[in-house]
Amino acid sequence: MPRDRAEIIERAASWARRNVWTLGLIGLLVVFAAITRLLQPNYGAAAIQGLAISIVPIAFAAVAQAIVVISGGIDLSVGSMMALASVTSAVLMKE
Repeated sequence: MPRDRAEIIERAASWARRNVWTLGLIGLLVVFAAITRLLQPNYGAAAIQGLAISIVPIAFAAVAQAIVVISGGIDLSVGSMMALASVTSAVLMKE
């Protein structure tokens, strides 16, 4: 157990130094949420859920592409395949 306030502060600072990227991303998310709330006051949980659902296909492709690039088998054709699939599905949905 920490004995005094200085030790608690030192532990918190050490934790913050180890997790600086995570804290930065959380801070950026909070800033974006605040700006969105100012610009669109009715933006709530339902809109965030809809946005998350619509991002899922792109997120899956991004994760798969990241794994391929990190493993050294650089293959940048995923974007063109997604574009072809999008155009094909849009043409088929038109009729």
